Amino acid sequence: MALVKAAHRIGFKFVSNENKILTVEYQDTSKRFELLKLIEFDSERKRMSVVLRAEQSILVFTKGADTSI
Repeated sequence: MALVKAAHRIGFKFVSNENKILTVEYQDTSKRFELLKLIEFDSERKRMSVVLRAEQSILVFTKGADTSI
């Protein structure tokens, strides 16, 4: 939750999640991302990951315990 709050404070706004298309606004622009894969947090991995397609890029975001990344 701290990451979401920090992003909001610097101007990122999550707008929608419809049919695995995520929309985010930042500095008067809107960006769309396709959710390709969500790997839920579990106690063995101690982290969560999402894989997104953004225009011509594939992005992977991982959040978890410092000791496991």
